[in-house]
Amino acid sequence: MPTYKTHAKVDRLKAEREAAIDALYYTDVTGQRGPKYAPNVHAEKQREIDERYDAALLALVDEAQAAADATDAVLTRPVNPYAWLNGPEEEARAARLAPFFREDVARLDVAGVLGVMQTAAGNSDRVARWLIFRYGAQRWQELDGDEATAPGIVERAKWPAVVAAMRGELMPTAERKERDEAQRKLDDAKTLCEVAEWARPSVRQEFAARMGLNAEYMPD
Repeated sequence: MPTYKTHAKVDRLKAEREAAIDALYYTDVTGQRGPKYAPNVHAEKQREIDERYDAALLALVDEAQAAADATDAVLTRPVNPYAWLNGPEEEARAARLAPFFREDVARLDVAGVLGVMQTAAGNSDRVARWLIFRYGAQRWQELDGDEATAPGIVERAKWPAVVAAMRGELMPTAERKERDEAQRKLDDAKTLCEVAEWARPSVRQEFAARMGLNAEYMPD
């Protein structure tokens, strides 16, 4: 499918291809351009340029997929929220307050869970935030497991951002930075894969033929 995204690595390959094609022509004293080689030789050289270009794009797709796989280990690694508490004092306080938070959150519906999680994000009490995060996520799973109480499309769309905001506040700095960097690399890899695949002439031509379009005039 067409993409309007760009990526520096693909842009460099495009520039190299254009320069190689441009080298197949000469400009005479009158400023007119013409091919340097006989038609059959010109066609063969053009084919070689296109094959190198396509192979380089495929290599970028492979590179992007490998980078995405590498980030997967970080982003899918099980999170241990208990490690987010700062020492015995916070752990003891969390243990004392846990029954009360668990009972309160267990009464909430989907909207209530979203509301308490969003409100807790600004709470200066780390232990309270941690308990709401823990039991809010637990309650969400319970509600999601029952068709009668499961979140709707709107609530489900809001949930990842709410969880990410609370996790970002509670997670130790080093762990958060590691996950943020992994997410940045994953986003870059997805863009690279998408842009490189769409830049391949064969992919563009196949799409154009299917849609009844002229591949030459489709956007990069």
